[in-house]
Amino acid sequence: TLLAYYSKNKEKFKKPQYRKISTISVNARDLVANIKISQDKIIELYEDKKETFISPERRFAEQIIFYEESNAKKALEMISQGNDFYKVAKEIAGQNKGETSLGWNEKENMPDDIASVVFDLKKGSASRIHKTDFGWHIFRVTDIEAEQKKSLDQVQDSLRIELASEKAVEELYEIIEKVQDEIGGGASLEEAAASLDLKLMQISSIDSKGKDDNGKEVPKIPKFRFLDEVFKEEEKNLTDLIETDDDGFFIARVDKIIPEVIPSYEEAQEKIKNAWIEKQQKKKAQNIAKKTIKRIKNGESFQDIAKEMNLKTKASKPFSRLDHSEAEIPTPLISKLFDLDKDDVTMYKGDEGYIITQVTKIGSSGSFSEEDLEQVNLQIQKSISKDLITGYAEVLRKRYKIQIYDRLIDDLI
Repeated sequence: TLLAYYSKNKEKFKKPQYRKISTISVNARDLVANIKISQDKIIELYEDKKETFISPERRFAEQIIFYEESNAKKALEMISQGNDFYKVAKEIAGQNKGETSLGWNEKENMPDDIASVVFDLKKGSASRIHKTDFGWHIFRVTDIEAEQKKSLDQVQDSLRIELASEKAVEELYEIIEKVQDEIGGGASLEEAAASLDLKLMQISSIDSKGKDDNGKEVPKIPKFRFLDEVFKEEEKNLTDLIETDDDGFFIARVDKIIPEVIPSYEEAQEKIKNAWIEKQQKKKAQNIAKKTIKRIKNGESFQDIAKEMNLKTKASKPFSRLDHSEAEIPTPLISKLFDLDKDDVTMYKGDEGYIITQVTKIGSSGSFSEEDLEQVNLQIQKSISKDLITGYAEVLRKRYKIQIYDRLIDDLI
């Protein structure tokens, strides 16, 4: 049985093309640890950035706002007599506690006239009546955070890293020039690495997705462009020296190209066995799902069948075609459910198996709200935009030869 399955599905077990690679790869962050920064340089940078290490005083302020001066005077008198600030706000101005809050504020972030009042108050005290274009205000400060200034000791580690990182980028470009000179002068990667005391990384096998022949990610390869570059070169060829977007570079040589190949039955036996078992399990799950739907259609209870099979059921929240974010139902299944009547059942093949769903209630959504219509309009606009982009892309494909770099797309995403 396994041999027959293998014979019909050989392409599934094809090994991709692998390449044996030698590369010199350096990133600025790899250089930081070995760069020494003098204390004088750190102090100099600290002095230059001193203002950025100061956190100005902040105050948590509240206000009650009145549209009549007489109410403001009445409220101030009540507060002066010891009445609760929030009670006065509610009783005189109709403001609840949340509506009085102005939150945390720095002086420069408030209007000058209000800031002068708020930042002159003591913690817990209320202001006199203050008039603005919006009405009459009574302010209160409930908490104060004093100005804070970070000392050199607190920030010198981060300043050292900042300076070392800048120096590392400078050193990186010096290394790039030296590597280019070595290679341009006829040196091999091995000779250039030895001459410049750089590590030569050797990869025995890597596919176009960055995995070795055991299916594991190859560690420590450059993130940007590396795979695209090494997989477009012929055997024994060098790539260009490529500078990457994360302050690094690489240059690589394709030592050997190992063509894609369909392994023999003996070589792939374990994978064949696992694939066959998975197929049988999916087939069995599909048959059970079909039989279950048939039983429900013949009148058996959805809940009773689930209990018999030791399966849990879950009821969704009510949802509509437009708003189904809280339904926890796969999006492709949503439209299918709206074609069903009450008590109808259907099944859907998900990533982890089959989902059997029954419509238990259908409610009227009434007329569309403005929000619903706006959502429909947005979806229509997105659909039109997608069609236009798809059509434009098709024209470009016909006019120009396009090469897709899947790995680069994955990196950007």
